[in-house]
Amino acid sequence: MSTSNESWVLQQLETWVGEGLITPEAARVLRGRLEARVVSSLGLGALMLGSVGALMVGVGLIVLISHNWDEFSRSQRLACAFFPFMAAQVWTGFLLGRGSIEPVWKLESAALLQTMAIGACIGLVSQIYHIGGEWTRFLLVWCILSLPLVWALRVRFVAVFYLLGIGVWALGQVEAAQSWHVSPVIYPVLLLGVWPYCPGFRFERAPGLLMRRAMALSAAAGLAAIACYAVAKSALNTLGASQRESAAVVWILILSAAVLSLFPVKKAALNETLTYKPQVQLSGFFLIIYAFSATFIGSGEELSRGALDGLSIIWGKVLLVTFVALAGFAARQGRVALLALVVIPLVPLAASASGLSLSLLSTLYLGALGLTLITLDFYRKPASPRVGALLLTALVSVRMADSKFSLVTKGTVFVCAGIAFLAFNHFMSRRSQQPGSSLG
Repeated sequence: MSTSNESWVLQQLETWVGEGLITPEAARVLRGRLEARVVSSLGLGALMLGSVGALMVGVGLIVLISHNWDEFSRSQRLACAFFPFMAAQVWTGFLLGRGSIEPVWKLESAALLQTMAIGACIGLVSQIYHIGGEWTRFLLVWCILSLPLVWALRVRFVAVFYLLGIGVWALGQVEAAQSWHVSPVIYPVLLLGVWPYCPGFRFERAPGLLMRRAMALSAAAGLAAIACYAVAKSALNTLGASQRESAAVVWILILSAAVLSLFPVKKAALNETLTYKPQVQLSGFFLIIYAFSATFIGSGEELSRGALDGLSIIWGKVLLVTFVALAGFAARQGRVALLALVVIPLVPLAASASGLSLSLLSTLYLGALGLTLITLDFYRKPASPRVGALLLTALVSVRMADSKFSLVTKGTVFVCAGIAFLAFNHFMSRRSQQPGSSLG
């Protein structure tokens, strides 16, 4: 069904209820589903157009007002600050009064305009009364004041703004924070502000692809900020060893990526493609890079020490407990392929405990992971066989590049690995598969 048809159905729901064609409960469920599809279809392009439009309106008003700004009294300046915000409030109320007659994208645009007016109002008031402060404080206040729109109107574009805003704020507070209550540590509390849109829970309107990507990016930024802040405030900082701090940050970041990729999803979403699991895409990318870097002999000792140092920090312990809990939940859902991927942060700990080389363990692990992703597909389990074949090919290439074999030997191995990968890809293309097989 196209977006125009969905909008038409939304407009007819109240009429159909009045005529007794459908029940009010059925109309409520249909409205929730169709509005979610209409808003999701708007996508990033509509968000950009709405942002540009709101920005142009704001810039035009600022230019007009600034022409006579010095001649305005304080009360007139305050009126200029609050007028766009009040006008946006009136427009939103007018749209709400019309109910489902108006297309849902108009309410999204009005809420986005209201969000921009909130930011302009804060900026003008601070300028009128000469209120100083950091840009991070301004951004946090702006996000919190915009949050009621997310709950009251269930608008997704404002939720996207809030998610990206608190992620940027968390990164900006890594160095600026003096106390824990204004540090990135409170990011998880801020993230609860968009609880109605969290995937994996039984809400009427499931998050679309745009919301999922915004959540993944925001969570990644927030967890990265907490990791850097926790290491900076730990005993490692008093030792003055910046190299040890960096290695600990890297391991905690990798453990954070594993936790993010394990975020619970509904049963119905288990067989969705990786496109609809941006948290797995983003986290998996960094996990694989870390695993390949650990195969190099020269980096093994540093990465192993970084894992032990990261585990000695309170935040590292909290993440590890969270990781174990989420991994148990994922095991109950049968997400075997994902579990095979997220054990990467445990490899350097296993190397330190066993006394074996991290390079050897990482090489064995990547080989086993590639074979697992291929084998699971033959048992009709959610997996990514082509990703597994790519991992094996890349592993052979990396190990050959790091070895002392002759160029002739390396070239021969590269050619054979490339031919094997192409043959496997051709085999998978011809093999009939059930649609929707994906990673975890």
